[in-house]
Amino acid sequence: MFTCPLCGRTSHNPHDAAQKYCGHCHVFDDEVMAVYTITTNTKDYGQRFVVRVHRVIKGTTEPRADAEPLAVAETLEQARHALPDGLFNLGRDPQDDPVIVESWV
Repeated sequence: MFTCPLCGRTSHNPHDAAQKYCGHCHVFDDEVMAVYTITTNTKDYGQRFVVRVHRVIKGTTEPRADAEPLAVAETLEQARHALPDGLFNLGRDPQDDPVIVESWV
């Protein structure tokens, strides 16, 4: 069984599971990179810290954001605690939107 990180569909085809392939998105799992972004002072969540996942597909330039946030927290430390282990903090780029606190890969 394999569940696509992009569309959330699950394939029970053993070949899809072995290859980590989504027939709906036509993409292999290793062609997708997740970028976790922590924001604050947004219109929808105010001063809380929001963790969102953006997925970049090999060969494309525009990331796809997950529909729902991974976490909403009262502090930056709580937001960081919601991130998966083993990520690297990229900080923020001077050209980032002011609501972006930091990004992780």
